[in-house]
Amino acid sequence: CEEEDLTVLDGARIPMERTAALNKWKMVGEVLIPGVLNAGDIHKTDGCRQAAELVEAGADGIVTGVLTPEGQLNADAMRPIYAAARRAAEKAGRPVACTLHRAFDVSADPFAALETVRSMGLCTILTSGQAASAPEGAELLGRLVERAGDSVEILVGAGVTAQNIPALAAQTGAHAFHLSGKQVLQSRMTFRREGVPMGLPGFSEFEVWQTGEENIRAARQALDAIKNN
Repeated sequence: CEEEDLTVLDGARIPMERTAALNKWKMVGEVLIPGVLNAGDIHKTDGCRQAAELVEAGADGIVTGVLTPEGQLNADAMRPIYAAARRAAEKAGRPVACTLHRAFDVSADPFAALETVRSMGLCTILTSGQAASAPEGAELLGRLVERAGDSVEILVGAGVTAQNIPALAAQTGAHAFHLSGKQVLQSRMTFRREGVPMGLPGFSEFEVWQTGEENIRAARQALDAIKNN
């Protein structure tokens, strides 16, 4: 396993275990920390030590994934990462949720990947149904939910909103949904020099993406309505 101490995203270097502890302090509920891969290099491993440190810092689970160059799930690379998280959780006297992230969505065979996940004892797959958004991948999502049964939870993500959760639930049979609930706020900058990106290409320097409380409340209400029907 590679051993990386820091997450690098958009030029920011963030100690992930500190982020986990801070999130745990701020939030009520589970904190699952995603492993961050270099853009365009989804077969790179995240690091066993990092997984253990995140759990030690309070994370309730880790979300990661590794592919071979041929697009298969790299179980040999992933097992040590999840094992490190499980050892740390056992030492802390609590369980840990092990999730496969959307590396699944660019794997060559989704059903072979599902069986690999099952064999590794992972609890969840975060997926859009191998499409640009969950609504576009609804047909495959439904097949995955059926094939997974009770052994693996299919966590539907990408393009999920409070407005489309009812339709997605009906189309796919899924019971778990992942969303950012984001709202886009305008920067307070009045002088704006356009065309000079300071971070990831394609992202405006004068927009702020934040999770909107009302968006999350609306999603919660949509889920409750489905549960109560």
